[in-house]
Amino acid sequence: MKYSSTVNFPRQASSIARGLVFEPQRLSRIGALERKNRMLSAACYFGLAPFLWFSGVIRQQNRLLNHHLQYSLAFSFTVLCAVIFDLVTDRLQYWLIVNVWSPTMAEFDRQAMFFSIFCLVCVFGTVLIAVIWGLAWVSSVLGAFRGQSPYIPIVGWVASKFRVLRLAVYWTLLIEAGFLFLIGLGIHSAQLAKRMPDRADVYILYTQGGYIPAPGLYQSYTPPRWAVTMAFYPLVHAALDKFGEHGVTALPLSPETFDKAIHNGRFIFVASHGGASPGAFTISGAPYREFKPSDVDKTLVGDQLQYVYFAGCWTGDLESEWRRVLRLEDARMFGRISFVDEHMLWVWLKSAGVINGLE
Repeated sequence: MKYSSTVNFPRQASSIARGLVFEPQRLSRIGALERKNRMLSAACYFGLAPFLWFSGVIRQQNRLLNHHLQYSLAFSFTVLCAVIFDLVTDRLQYWLIVNVWSPTMAEFDRQAMFFSIFCLVCVFGTVLIAVIWGLAWVSSVLGAFRGQSPYIPIVGWVASKFRVLRLAVYWTLLIEAGFLFLIGLGIHSAQLAKRMPDRADVYILYTQGGYIPAPGLYQSYTPPRWAVTMAFYPLVHAALDKFGEHGVTALPLSPETFDKAIHNGRFIFVASHGGASPGAFTISGAPYREFKPSDVDKTLVGDQLQYVYFAGCWTGDLESEWRRVLRLEDARMFGRISFVDEHMLWVWLKSAGVINGLE
């Protein structure tokens, strides 16, 4: 089986493709070289594969190690395909709903049952695929520890394509770099979250529940404060640079925290769903509570308030009322359905500029 004129894959690849496996032996009964091959083979599934690839080990006639090196990269490539598929379908969904259908809130509500069923199917389908993928991955890792090279459909086919594996090498390195970046970002975000005050110039208010589209979890799960700080990191960092150590805070959304924000804040980001009433936003899912312009205590609105961002769908239906009661010139609201990814793109690409422009 040929993959490249410069790289010779193992001669045993054809037998592996037929599903043959090595006879497992106890680690205590095998030699040091075989033990090393098994450990390196297993380590491929935990991030070592790109480094072994560049070391030239793929050119060696090491059937076990080469098999698992190829398979680990093939698993990584399937993740890349899943990411691309998710991005493309998300963009297509966004374009169709916003630009083609462009429903009003009433029109969308009439289709709510359909979308609820569709979301559940997508969630359970994703979970099922993830479980199958996870079982295949675990099977390969265990095979590496036991000195076996099991054949797995689809993954085995991907593993036979040299150009695909080469792309997977760079994709895996990107994943590893991103993973290290997220660890550092998470640690710093946790430190920032611990020091956040109750009173600040910039407020991030996040709804309680409404994050995971599955029965029970949708009503109950709320991310920890450090996770919200991490998601809004560019906004948080810009606020710290602009207003100092106590210039920003992230708080669960409630009538009390909203009142505190409009009384003390210069900038407020309300990360919530739209309410059942046009122009309202949701405070919590269980019990259900929403907030409308008529609920605002005008005497609490501070003169320093300059900008609000309401992420909820159709909050823009009452944008003029919101601007009036909050005495605002600058605000961002949506008189349509809105999506999480567009809010996150705004946070990471544009929020710093807005924060820096505050007086």
